[in-house]
Amino acid sequence: MARTARNAKIDTPSARAKCAQNKSGYWVAITKGHAFGYRKGAKGGRWVARLIQDDKRIEHMIGAADDVLDADGTNILSYSQAQEKARAWFQTAAQNTDGYVNAAEITVRQACDFYLATYKAGKIKGGGKGLRETQSTINAHILPELGNLKGTSKNRLNSSCKLKTA
Repeated sequence: MARTARNAKIDTPSARAKCAQNKSGYWVAITKGHAFGYRKGAKGGRWVARLIQDDKRIEHMIGAADDVLDADGTNILSYSQAQEKARAWFQTAAQNTDGYVNAAEITVRQACDFYLATYKAGKIKGGGKGLRETQSTINAHILPELGNLKGTSKNRLNSSCKLKTA
């Protein structure tokens, strides 16, 4: 097990309580291109891992911080538990050479599910549309024709479905 990198601003719940809410978060460099961080929200914080390779930046939410409730090692993590999970994620991401999911393995339906989950979590602004309207639009106009389509560059929308043009 690697030594835990310390940071006095975020390594204890009492220290994190003094931190201001910050979109960019509070980061600790673990090794070159690998960082572990904390983002404080209105109802507690989240642990985040960040991997930077070449021109790619990948962030992964590790779990909830033990700001309010005691750490259980699964859903709510202490500083050291979260850092350990971040290191495990770095190893997994390193095995996948570019750190991204292969687009050929993802269907449009899976991409829409991911989008809606991200939208529900408040990470995407709806441009004035509500979640219900966005979900209805996806269900009515995207999924019936494109839902099972895989995300390879060989797929051509105009050859696999009928699209209306203005």
